[in-house]
Amino acid sequence: MKKNVFIPLLCLGTIFSATSCENNTTRKQYYDAGEDIYIGETMQYDNIDVTVNQMSITKNENEYSDYYGLYLLDISLVLKNNRKKAFKFSYDNVYIKTKGRGEKYDYTSLGNTILDVYSDVFYGETVIAGATKTIHIGFYVPYSLEEKKYIMCVDWGFFNFEYEYFLYHSDGSNYTTERNNS
Repeated sequence: MKKNVFIPLLCLGTIFSATSCENNTTRKQYYDAGEDIYIGETMQYDNIDVTVNQMSITKNENEYSDYYGLYLLDISLVLKNNRKKAFKFSYDNVYIKTKGRGEKYDYTSLGNTILDVYSDVFYGETVIAGATKTIHIGFYVPYSLEEKKYIMCVDWGFFNFEYEYFLYHSDGSNYTTERNNS
């Protein structure tokens, strides 16, 4: 009886392994083609066009804030849904990391109330089929743009793989200047 349970589980594991290998091959081909995506360019990912069209960074000078002394990196992310059904964007599917050391930072809700934060975490954003939507996503980071370059990492979920979107120009220059927020 135990052998009968083991065989379906083995088959299921083989299917997941094959899917994972297929995605890794696609990712490898994507990067081998030298198609790195930089700010202002469009990345096509699972029938969704992703474009970072604007970015700003502001130092938090509010000494009563939990994020005092950190920088708020605000990214304007444009999503175009090329699918035939609605796409559910979750903020948890995006994080940034530093170029070089790969220090990882998760998003910070930019909402002003607890309801905004709850909505970001649990509901995300919906982009209907054929529509384009601009989403602002923020990250508190310890480094200015002059100190580090950042990479946005996007992963829609279990059966997909992670793409990297470089948050600077292809010549290595940064997009924006910093400003202090008192």
